[in-house]
Amino acid sequence: MKKQDWHLHRSILLALQNLAWSDARLLTAAAIHVATERGGQQPRGMCQACRRLGQRARTRSVTKFICSLVRRKQRLMNRIDKALRRLADGTYGACVRCKGPIADGRLAAVPCTPLCASCDARRRVLIWTMPRLPEQRLPDCSVERRNSIRMKRR
Repeated sequence: MKKQDWHLHRSILLALQNLAWSDARLLTAAAIHVATERGGQQPRGMCQACRRLGQRARTRSVTKFICSLVRRKQRLMNRIDKALRRLADGTYGACVRCKGPIADGRLAAVPCTPLCASCDARRRVLIWTMPRLPEQRLPDCSVERRNSIRMKRR
């Protein structure tokens, strides 16, 4: 890889990393706000207990959604970190599976990809044709755990 290309890919990866990091921070702040928010639009004609139940259900579902977005950003940051390590090792731009070159257009479109287009297509076919295993629940993010602890204290 040329020195100029190396610097270009490094700057793109660092910019993506900063963007993912700031997105994750904003999403975490939004989850904390939703988890600790009181009130909001209260429907008329509902008893206090039903309102509380509705608010808890809304808070829980919005927090779970935001936490899933944070986990997605964390996975993206992990892929970017691995790509930066490959860049430092000198293996960036080579497929980790077949060791062949990754096309420049593919690296421009998906800078943190470790696979060439053909290996990625084979991986996708394997994923779709494999029998489904029972889903494992991912650990909840800390915001959701904090929210459930607060709800138990009340």
